[in-house]
Amino acid sequence: MGESTTITHAILTIAAVTIASIFAFVMLTKISALNSSVSQMIYSNVNSMESSVTIIDFYYSSQNQSFIVFVKNTGSMDISPSFSSMTDVYLGTYGQGSVLYTYASSPSLGHWSYTKTQPDPSWKAGETIIIYIYNTTTVLPPYQVKVVMPNGVGAEMVRGG
Repeated sequence: MGESTTITHAILTIAAVTIASIFAFVMLTKISALNSSVSQMIYSNVNSMESSVTIIDFYYSSQNQSFIVFVKNTGSMDISPSFSSMTDVYLGTYGQGSVLYTYASSPSLGHWSYTKTQPDPSWKAGETIIIYIYNTTTVLPPYQVKVVMPNGVGAEMVRGG
């Protein structure tokens, strides 16, 4: 009896240690994944708080046959040159819905392009860029324009009518 009790206790101890090790491994893996998710959310929120844009003014230019929009980087950080390919620009009649315009490096109908006021490729904090929207549909006043950056930060303005 003594020997079988000792063997039983040894087997149960080994099983308990194995189960505890598996439980600890699973918990550490889950905590690590949770930590990573929280870190990414914090980074994203900090990035959004440091990013801010404001539409200063916009109007239709019959000479360029486009809407010209002045957008200022009012955030505390510079914006990467790659922002343009991922930024959405919407234009439409206020209350009637808007049309999405995607970026094109050269002027073309149905797209938007921009020029910078500074030679540096990044969009510096405090710098204003000039966006040209080449609309393909008739837009009647009041005009509404909206610019949404890749991180979700955006600005909109209604003008006219």
